Amino acid sequence: MSDKTIYFFSGSADVPAGRGCGVNWKESGWSTAESSLPANFRRFLTRTDTSQLFWHEGRFFRSMEHALHFQRLTACKKHTEAYEFCCDSGSALGRGSGTEAEKKGSLIELAPEDIMRWDTISMDAMASIARSKFLGYPDSTSANVLKLTQDARLFFVQTNKGRPSSLVRYTHLEEIRAELLGGGKE
Repeated sequence: MSDKTIYFFSGSADVPAGRGCGVNWKESGWSTAESSLPANFRRFLTRTDTSQLFWHEGRFFRSMEHALHFQRLTACKKHTEAYEFCCDSGSALGRGSGTEAEKKGSLIELAPEDIMRWDTISMDAMASIARSKFLGYPDSTSANVLKLTQDARLFFVQTNKGRPSSLVRYTHLEEIRAELLGGGKE
């Protein structure tokens, strides 16, 4: 692993690697001449990206955010609400943006025991969904952008209402990138 880092979140600025994503963390290890990443590359790494439909566990989804809420609500036995996040539901939500899915999903109340259960499986669910999006479509723009991040450490900027932002290292994306590049898990 190199000293390169990339930070991203749903509202990342469209700037080259090394220039930051509109937050206070400085990306390291990038020279402008070296990076072949497009300025808007961060959006392809986020859960709200809708640049490609993808198949996950028998359904098509517009974004990883859609699929994540489907998984969360299914795990909590809220099947009717979960189905609305799928493309094949025909709902405006299922056809909508990842940002809309993020907002709608956060409004659905869960019982405390469901929240605790989801918290124990959410990162595994996220990794499984990301595998479907990137490895299921290895020639997609999203997968190609992930490959172009080279061996950088990938950090998601987690924003929390009423609390400071935190960094979550997305090792699952780093592992998927290694598989896309033919090297297996990092």
